[in-house]
Amino acid sequence: MTKNIKTERVDAEIQKELSMLLNYGVKDPRLEGAMIGVTKVKTTQDLRYAKVFVSIMDPDKTTVLKTLRSCAGFLRSSLSARLRIRTVPELMFELDDSFEYGYKIDKILKDLHLPPEETTAPVDENK
Repeated sequence: MTKNIKTERVDAEIQKELSMLLNYGVKDPRLEGAMIGVTKVKTTQDLRYAKVFVSIMDPDKTTVLKTLRSCAGFLRSSLSARLRIRTVPELMFELDDSFEYGYKIDKILKDLHLPPEETTAPVDENK
């Protein structure tokens, strides 16, 4: 199913505003010291629900994610004051572990200790 321009714009605006709110607008002590990045937002076609993928740089990711889920109502009401859309979608937070996965794959590749490939001219078998 392809997304239309409106939902893509709403996704981008929600991502931008949520990043600002999480960095400067939320005063929850459980989130202090945690670096939270909004990596992607996927809104349904009817704009009722938005799945927000976050990257969390904190040792206790589950507690931070639970805190974000409990702050979803506050964040939604804060978004309604910032966005110019009729209804703000219900926010559902999901952990985005693609950075950790990429780092893990990179580490595995570096640990292989493969010898460097020799660059030689191709051999012509017709001679």
